[in-house]
Amino acid sequence: MERSLLSTYARALGVMAAIVVAGTITLTALIAFGPFSERHALPVVYGLHLVALVVGGWIVGAAAGRRGWMHGFVLGLLYALGLGIIGFLAYDTLPGSKGLVFAGLGLFFATAGGMIGVARRP
Repeated sequence: MERSLLSTYARALGVMAAIVVAGTITLTALIAFGPFSERHALPVVYGLHLVALVVGGWIVGAAAGRRGWMHGFVLGLLYALGLGIIGFLAYDTLPGSKGLVFAGLGLFFATAGGMIGVARRP
């Protein structure tokens, strides 16, 4: 990979983290001061991660110009690996079947985002 593509991966991961952090802060405020309860949190957080994966895949796919599916998949793999490491260090557990299903779904969404990024490239 060339250097500019590596910086694009870093930028995409940063954008993805910003989406998740901003969404989590908004969700926390809605739970604390709004009409939502904590039982709504898990689906919303999963949705935030999936939106972040599509956007990140889109960014690297558009920057790569070709093979967007591959670049989106690699980005999704890096993201899933990062979340797995954070989860392992924070909770001292390995992901179960539910976590692996979500990781597979995340890889699919990041791959789709990469394909969309190549198709929508200006």
